Amino acid sequence: MKNLKYIISAGTCLLLTIFLSTSCTDGNDWEVIEANRLFGPTQSDFSLTADDEIAQIEITWKGVKDAQGYVLEISTEPLSNDIALGEAAGSQIFGNDGEKISSPLTVKELLPETNYYARIKAIGSNKESYWVYAEKSVKTTKEQLLEIPTEDAGDITKESIRVSWMEGCNVTALHISSNSASAPYEETFILEEADKEACSFLFEGLSSLTEYTIELLNNDIIRGTIKVTTAQGEMIEVTVDELTHNSATFSWVEAADAYTLIPGESPTADGAEAFPTGSATTFTASNLNSSTTYTFSAIKNGAIVGYVTFETEYKAPENAVQINSGIDFENAITNGSGDVALEIIGDIEVESSTKISENITSLTVFSRGETPARMKVEGIGLNSGVKISKIEFYNLDCTYENTNNGYILNGDSQREIESLIIKKCNIHDIRGVIRLQKSGANSIIGNITISDCILQRIGSYGVVEINVSEATGHFSKITIEKSTINGLGARLMRFSVPGEIAINQCTFYGFTDKNATIDATSCTLSVSNVLMGNVINTTTGYKANGSPQISNSYYTTDCSYTKSLLGEQIELSSLELFTAPSNGDFTVKDTKYKAYGDPRWNK
Repeated sequence: MKNLKYIISAGTCLLLTIFLSTSCTDGNDWEVIEANRLFGPTQSDFSLTADDEIAQIEITWKGVKDAQGYVLEISTEPLSNDIALGEAAGSQIFGNDGEKISSPLTVKELLPETNYYARIKAIGSNKESYWVYAEKSVKTTKEQLLEIPTEDAGDITKESIRVSWMEGCNVTALHISSNSASAPYEETFILEEADKEACSFLFEGLSSLTEYTIELLNNDIIRGTIKVTTAQGEMIEVTVDELTHNSATFSWVEAADAYTLIPGESPTADGAEAFPTGSATTFTASNLNSSTTYTFSAIKNGAIVGYVTFETEYKAPENAVQINSGIDFENAITNGSGDVALEIIGDIEVESSTKISENITSLTVFSRGETPARMKVEGIGLNSGVKISKIEFYNLDCTYENTNNGYILNGDSQREIESLIIKKCNIHDIRGVIRLQKSGANSIIGNITISDCILQRIGSYGVVEINVSEATGHFSKITIEKSTINGLGARLMRFSVPGEIAINQCTFYGFTDKNATIDATSCTLSVSNVLMGNVINTTTGYKANGSPQISNSYYTTDCSYTKSLLGEQIELSSLELFTAPSNGDFTVKDTKYKAYGDPRWNK
């Protein structure tokens, strides 16, 4: 029995020894299997976590008994017992050669968007554990260390961009590029130590309104990418180099990729057309209308970089006859018939006896050049006769030399006129501009237009007067636009006949009559974008049929209006609003009001 018990005991001990030896041979080394080997951290307590913003990982593990340190290895390829320490791709070793590491351990400056693997072993006094392998690898993030620059912060100008990046990161260079057709560009800047310390760099000499791609580099590693568009800055100058009645050539200094050309004075990028060459600094437009205001806008990357408003030249009628004396003018007017066009080429005087022939169906009186021809007019009259499709006065300097007499048109006979136009004229020192009296007030008139004119020192009959008791005439519409009236000793307009009145983009100054500025109880009225200063003696802005439409119109504190106002009072006097009104300079000083009044003063 003793022998049997001995044999059983010995066998049991042998089996126990074999079992213990077998149970400690897995890769996680969670028990001591030999006298010189430690426990290692358990796999469940060993993990990697990638940062969300920067290419770095945090490694954590739970310490083990009797460990005096740890050796940790990370790599960009899977690790195993078959790979010696430091031999794996992208290997980095921590805790070797006496270096002490502890949990958690942050490993910085890793490759972005890269998988990382790790293993760890415990180190004791002349002994160590087996390798313990992280159960899962982690992938570092795509880095964006560059901050987004803004115009408000002063980072972006017309020709520069300042970029900044996260502190404490290894960077060596910045790469900038643009695929713009008008300004292609690519360059790499090696960062100086001062740039690295400041975490900031300024790109200069760039093109306005151009999108740039900027990359932050650490050698070949991209650590951030942003797209930035330079600012518009101040508008570049666009000039009209060649101008005819139907064409214009424009030039500017900074290449643009598209343009708009529309009638009117408002620049726009809507409906832009690309230049045939892709980008350009010059362009010629054709098939334009004569005597028409256009605005050309140069556009780059969808934004206006410069524009110019201009008027095409006057297209002289082909049948025009040159006039250099009052006698020639009188003969042409009184004896003419059909379509009559008179080009004034010298200073002339027109007597009051001069009347438009009953046989004339169209009359155009004009002069060419920047300096208009001078006409001293006592008043051109009307004979009764056939319908006149148009009476036009263009680019003339009209005066009577004092305000006691003189008119442009002083009609006392009934006539049907489809269109009466006074455009681009200087009218001064004269009693009135348009007056229809006696049976002339029975005339049927379509549109009366006064446009792009300067009227100064107008006397007791104002600008337009059709005021005859029981008159049977009427007009469709009177438009006064883009004009300045400086010095008026009467009502601006006075009507006893019905029609529509529209005043837009005008500057008025120095009105002294005691009556309503506009006296037209039989007419409808609209007033827009008008500036008025130094209107004295009258308290009434208008008398009209119904409530007028008034918008964006303003008058200064030295105006005496108290009722039926033609606009809104502003807290500025004429001297505060205009540069030198007493000298005829109505340039608007306050930028808040530069959008209003005669456009010639809104520069």
